[in-house]
Amino acid sequence: MPGLFPHLPLFLDLAGRAAVLLSGDAGLAPVARRLLDSGAGVKVVHPEMSGEMAALAPSARLVRRRWRTADLSDAALVAAGLREPRLVQARAAARAAGAMFTTGAEGDPSGISFGAAVSWGPVAIGVSASGLAAGLGEAVARRLEAAAPAGYGGFLAAAARAQELVTRALPFPATRESFWREAAAAAFDAASNDWDAWIAQRLPPA
Repeated sequence: MPGLFPHLPLFLDLAGRAAVLLSGDAGLAPVARRLLDSGAGVKVVHPEMSGEMAALAPSARLVRRRWRTADLSDAALVAAGLREPRLVQARAAARAAGAMFTTGAEGDPSGISFGAAVSWGPVAIGVSASGLAAGLGEAVARRLEAAAPAGYGGFLAAAARAQELVTRALPFPATRESFWREAAAAAFDAASNDWDAWIAQRLPPA
């Protein structure tokens, strides 16, 4: 059905890679925080920094001047506010550097928008709120985050460690899929100080 799922969630591995923001506006501060949380090296280049952006130092490198082409040379992702006076030049410079470019705004030609994110251990959930008021998607993400019981991240971390064990015990993919689906559901109502043992006990006897 057209319009049922307007945005496809894609996850980028930016750990250890450079992200450059060409605006110090408060509106891009949440984007900078998400990029920092993803492990990216964040540089913000702009003559003026909002209080929200300035608060991200020293985690983010703040450069108080107009951006230069060289600032984008090693970037994997470049973001600029819609009020950037050299927006067209910034898009071209990012393309020349081989970087993704976005304003993060609705309808941006790149098709990239920054949603909210929920993380439970190794599992991440992206929340898109296309066309809705700012902050609504973030509120939904926080509600989803709170829905998981304390310790659920521990179950997910143990599940990552148990992959080989479960594969040996359940060699058929369909059986493994069913096992993990049931285990993930059961873990919401369980409490354990040893999730590794909890997972192993759910496997059939050898």
